[in-house]
Amino acid sequence: MSKKSYRKIFIPGWAIETKHYQKIVDSVEILKECEVASFGYFKEQIAKRQFKLDLNNPAQQINDYVDNDSTIVFCHSLGSIYTLQAALLNENIKAVIVFSGFAKFAEDVKCWEFGQNVRALRAMKMMLRKNAKGLIENFYKNCATPKSNNFVIPENFDKKLLQEGLEQLIELDIRENLTKIRVPVIFIHGDEDQICRCEVARDSQKIIDNSVNSEFHSISGTGHNLLFDSIEKWQKIVQDFVEKI
Repeated sequence: MSKKSYRKIFIPGWAIETKHYQKIVDSVEILKECEVASFGYFKEQIAKRQFKLDLNNPAQQINDYVDNDSTIVFCHSLGSIYTLQAALLNENIKAVIVFSGFAKFAEDVKCWEFGQNVRALRAMKMMLRKNAKGLIENFYKNCATPKSNNFVIPENFDKKLLQEGLEQLIELDIRENLTKIRVPVIFIHGDEDQICRCEVARDSQKIIDNSVNSEFHSISGTGHNLLFDSIEKWQKIVQDFVEKI
């Protein structure tokens, strides 16, 4: 393990309950004592070692929460954009570990061809208004590779927040700021990710690699939920990375 002592926090992705992240944090040694953020998508109670964020400038909120503590930030999916933005704001963020993440999620046909289709994302927003439970169920199925998924569809969800999260997936783009990052960053991505193509994470890492130590690891046979269903495939990679900080 790294000889230095760091605070650890975890920034989650879109439409996944905080309790699923908490379960991983509690069971994986390298994540022990990690504090887990909640965006309130499912009106959950904030438990011990959890903290509340909202979608109004979450990067600044992460920066404020880290304050002056030397911190390693773990993040998943949409949470990666907020975390990478926060790393630009606070020198006390010492490293960023990105699971299934990206600097831009939606496609740009001119220079980001592997991003998610914008028309499909807008269709998701429409479906969210008509059949939120069906949309989330379909999202969970597409996250899992192989097609096994233990997530139960929550009953209490906030449609407005989920809509805001989808809009941010469409609009947010931090690619031009990546070269300003001065902390180590590692991207870990499933090569069968149907939500966010592996090439998106790889290309995000290539931009960072011009200015700071960064790594990209593709995990075979895994999808967008590799954090949850492929622990044995990424745990050693993360531990080796942390030891070098």
